[in-house]
Amino acid sequence: MLFLILASPLAQATEWTPESKKVVYVTKTQAMSATPEQCLAVATDFDGWKNWTAWTAERDPEAEWTYTNVDGMVGDEMTWNGPELDSGRTVITGYTAASEGTAGVMDFTTFFGKKQTPSMGRITCAPGADGGTQATWEFQMKAGLMTRMFRGSIEKAIGGDFVVGLAGLTEVAESLKAPEPAPVVVPPADEPMPEPTPEEPVVEEPAVEEPAPVQ
Repeated sequence: MLFLILASPLAQATEWTPESKKVVYVTKTQAMSATPEQCLAVATDFDGWKNWTAWTAERDPEAEWTYTNVDGMVGDEMTWNGPELDSGRTVITGYTAASEGTAGVMDFTTFFGKKQTPSMGRITCAPGADGGTQATWEFQMKAGLMTRMFRGSIEKAIGGDFVVGLAGLTEVAESLKAPEPAPVVVPPADEPMPEPTPEEPVVEEPAVEEPAPVQ
């Protein structure tokens, strides 16, 4: 039922308006000890989604996934098709790299069902208040008549999937090894030249005169 509602012709949005009653907006957050860079690296790796999101290969063993332009940047695309997960595709539409002190963001559009109706998604990996990262997953779609009838159920179902997904994202991101710091090479200090040892003065012993022979 959820996929049928998401595939409704009216279930689409073009800009973020979470306060509007005309959209269904869902957001969940998760703190992790990984860095924003590690968090974003996992989020943009579409090939790994089937391992850590709620939409896993375990959930739909017969599902098939395909990927194009898998470099974690704008234009990357993931498609899937299976009896449990139905069909759809997700395309990265925006990317902001994480850097020291600033958040990394991935925007994407997901097209559900055969009608390829779009909805909006965003994963933000921001520096946490106490170190680490605060990961946020957002979703928005236009609320048509059928969607409004099932708004509570939709928000609950999507929110539950995001909780599972963020927990998986956290586990994978925290398992990544931090880059080894570059070794600090200290050039050897020039050894001081040894001080010359002062030469000992040569003391000449006075010549001893031989006694004259006795006549």
